Amino acid sequence: VARIEQTENPEMMNERVKKQPKSTKFDKVVKREICQISTRGTRVASVQDLEIVSPDSSFLLSIVEKMDNRTKTPNFGVCFIDTSI
Repeated sequence: VARIEQTENPEMMNERVKKQPKSTKFDKVVKREICQISTRGTRVASVQDLEIVSPDSSFLLSIVEKMDNRTKTPNFGVCFIDTSI
């Protein structure tokens, strides 16, 4: 699920259109942008999460790889946490 928000108001849109040498019908629309993408595994501390509170643990595993330029070997960072709210 993607949450989209309006990122400019009509006055800002008019200013943007004025600055463009040639505007199309697509330019004359108030800008909207994706501000959050949520998946089944997405957890945020919000009012919405209060509805799905569960006694079960919920875990998150994150792995990052970074190449060491000096030794040309990969370094790994690993984080495993319980994200239950």
